[in-house]
Amino acid sequence: MKKIKFGKISMLNFRGIREATYSFGEKITTISGKNGLGKTSIFDAITYCLFGTDHNGKSIDIKTWDKDHQVILDIPHEVELSVIVDEDEMSRSFVFKRTLTDSVDKDGKIKNTFKYYCNGAVLTASAYQEMVNSICEFTLFRMLSSATYFTSLKSEEQRSFLQSIVPDVTTDDITQGDSKYDFILEALKLQGFKE
Repeated sequence: MKKIKFGKISMLNFRGIREATYSFGEKITTISGKNGLGKTSIFDAITYCLFGTDHNGKSIDIKTWDKDHQVILDIPHEVELSVIVDEDEMSRSFVFKRTLTDSVDKDGKIKNTFKYYCNGAVLTASAYQEMVNSICEFTLFRMLSSATYFTSLKSEEQRSFLQSIVPDVTTDDITQGDSKYDFILEALKLQGFKE
C-alpha cells in the first residue's frame, strides 16, 4: 500500500502569508486557530503546490496585496512542499516547488512567469503535473482530503471511483465459502447483482 506523507511546507508571499515554514508530524498534524489566521491558506498552499488550484479545485489568486488592496508587483510568490512516498518497501522523497513572479512590461501590462521544480530540477508545467499525478492524482487527493467531496458526487461517480480503487469483488470474497452468509447472496441476486 502506498503511503504519502508531507514533510514540510514553505510559503513566500502566498496570499496573506509573507513567509512561513511549517513541519508536519509523523502521523497527524493539527492546524488550529482563530478565523482569518491562515489555516485554509496552508491547505490551499498544499493544493496549489501540487495541482495549481485551491483546496476546492478552483482557480486561486496567490498574489500578495498591499494595505490598499493593490497587487504588490515584482516579488516572488513561492510554495515548496516536501513529500515522502512509501510504497512496496521503498521510500522516495520529492520536493515540489511552484513559483510565480509578476512584473510590468513596457506596455504597462502585468506579466506572470510561472516556474516548476521537482527536487531542484526545472520542469515544464506538464512534466511537473505528470510527476505529481504519478504520486497522487487530483481526484484521489480530493477524496482523501475533503470530508464532503465524495458525498457531493453523483451516485454513478461514487460507484465508478470506488470500483477504480477496489479490485473486483466476488461472492466468495463476501461469504468466504461460509453458508451462514447465503442470505447476502440471495439479497444481492434480488438486487440484480450477478455472482
